[in-house]
Amino acid sequence: MAVEGGHLFIGHNGNLLYYACSAMLHGYDNDAMKAACIAAGLPVIDAPQVAITDLWPIVVSEPEAAVGTPEQLQSMDWTPYASLAVVAGLYQAVGAEVLNLPTATVTAQAAPERGWRQPGAQEPLLPDR
Repeated sequence: MAVEGGHLFIGHNGNLLYYACSAMLHGYDNDAMKAACIAAGLPVIDAPQVAITDLWPIVVSEPEAAVGTPEQLQSMDWTPYASLAVVAGLYQAVGAEVLNLPTATVTAQAAPERGWRQPGAQEPLLPDR
């Protein structure tokens, strides 16, 4: 649970516990998993109350959290990785609750500096490759 970037994401179809690079555990008992992760001090992004139309652009076109791997915005496998604080900030900007990660509130404001779109904008996150 101590891997850098490790976190719990709770969405409309259950939860995903990210515990290593490209490794996650999927489950459906959101309340129990959320309580256990909060108690353990693990960051939690809780987003089932956010409309899918607001989540979809983040899930599809924005970077994944770098879990156990360095931040890499231009990746050879087309999967860019950003710090968890940046990714959580993007989710928080569309209404998701972010717990155990206090820096998430300021990182969404840094998105334009890196060429990313602001949540709600229609442009894709990354520039054309």
